[in-house]
Amino acid sequence: MDPASAPNGEKWLKTARSVRHNFPDLQLQPLQYEPGDAAREQTLWQQKGAALLAAKRYDEIEKTAALQKSGAANAKGSPHLSFLFEGLAGENADFAVRQKQIAAWRVARPQSNSARLAEIEMRTNAAFQARLDDYASTITPAMRAKLNAALAQSSHGLKNLPKTAFESPLAFVVALDCGLLAGAPREFLDDLFTAGTNKFPDYLPLYRTRAIHLLPRWLGEPGEALAMIETRADQIGGENGDIFYARVIWHLAQSTGQLSRDFDFNYERVRRGLEFLHRRRPDSRSVASARLDLAFRARDWKTSQQMLSAPNGHILDNSWERWAIPHNQNNFPSNECLFWEKRCAKPPNQHHPFHFLWTQHPNRRKLFCRVFVSGFSPLCPIPFSIRCKLFQHLTAKPRSSIPYLRSKSTALTCRDCRFRFASF
Repeated sequence: MDPASAPNGEKWLKTARSVRHNFPDLQLQPLQYEPGDAAREQTLWQQKGAALLAAKRYDEIEKTAALQKSGAANAKGSPHLSFLFEGLAGENADFAVRQKQIAAWRVARPQSNSARLAEIEMRTNAAFQARLDDYASTITPAMRAKLNAALAQSSHGLKNLPKTAFESPLAFVVALDCGLLAGAPREFLDDLFTAGTNKFPDYLPLYRTRAIHLLPRWLGEPGEALAMIETRADQIGGENGDIFYARVIWHLAQSTGQLSRDFDFNYERVRRGLEFLHRRRPDSRSVASARLDLAFRARDWKTSQQMLSAPNGHILDNSWERWAIPHNQNNFPSNECLFWEKRCAKPPNQHHPFHFLWTQHPNRRKLFCRVFVSGFSPLCPIPFSIRCKLFQHLTAKPRSSIPYLRSKSTALTCRDCRFRFASF
C-alpha cells in the first residue's frame, strides 16, 4: 500500500488515477480498513443516510437516528448520528436532488423531527457554501443573494422547530450554525451553547462548532476559541482531557484551511492526546494520519517518522492525499503555506521525515517527487542537493535544463513550485 491512498473509494480512485498517470510503474493495492476506523465509519454512515433517503425508507431512518442518540462515535470523536445526517442533508453539488428528496420526506412524515433537522441542515450548508470561510467583507452581491435565500428558508424551519427536536444533540449544532449565519445575537448563541452542553456534555460536535464560531471573523475575540477548548479539556482532566483537546484540534485541522492562523494551539497537549488515543485504538489509520499531519505542522520529526512507518506505512487520511494531488488556484491553502515558510528557516536535517523516507524507501521516490512538486511542501525548505535529485528523478532531465534548479536558493515558495512545474 502506498500512502497516496485516501479514505474512501472515490477519492482513492481519483488519487490512483492521478499517480498512475504520472508513474505507471507505481504499484497501488486496494484500500483496506480495520474495523472501527474513523474514515471508514464516516463514509459508511453518510452512504447509509443517502441510500435510505433515496429509497424513501423513512421509518428506518427514524429508528437508526434513535439508536445513534446513545452517542456512539468513531476514533475522531465524531458521533455516527452526525454522519448519518450529513448523508441525509447531502453535499452542495446535489442540492436540487436532495431538496426534492427531503421535501418528499417532509410530506410523508410531517411530524418528523429528523426530517425537519435534515432540511434545516441542508439549507444551512448551502448558506455556508455561499458565505465561505472568510471575513464578511469578502462577500460579493451574488454570494449575498444566495446566502439570504438559503438563510430565509433555514431560519423559518428553525423557528418552527418543536422543543421535542432538542432531545437530539444534533438539533443544537444545527441551531447554532443557522443562528450564526442568520446574525442571531451573541447572547442567544451563548445561551444555546450552554443549554446544549448542559444536556449533552460529551457531544464533541458542539465544542467543535463553537470553536469555529468564536473565531474573530465570526463573533469571537482573538484567542477566545482556544480558551474555550482549553477550559473544557481542563474540566475533563487527565488523559481524557488531553484526548478531547487533540480531537477538537484534529477536526479543526481538517475543517479550516487556516488552522495555523486561527489557533495557536498547544502542540504538546495535542501530541499527548493523540498518543493516548492511539494506545486505545492502535489499529486506527485515521489516528495515525492525524498524528502525522499535526506533528508535521509542528516540525515534530520524531513523531512524523514513527507515523510514516506505522501501521506498516499505511497512512490513509487526507494528510497524504493533499501531498499526492496538485492543488489548483481555488483550493490552494496559500496563507497557511506562507505562514509555515516563514517559521521554517532552517533546512531539514537527517531527522526530517522526508529525509528519512528518501533514504529508507527508495522504491517510493517517484511518489515523494510528486509530493514535493505538488505545490504543498511549505513546512520546510528543501535542500538544494535533494531538490536536484528529486526533479532529475521525476523529469529525467539534466539539472541545467530546468531553469529554477540552476540557482542555489535556500527554499522554493509554493507558488513558484506550482507555476514552474507546470511549465515543464
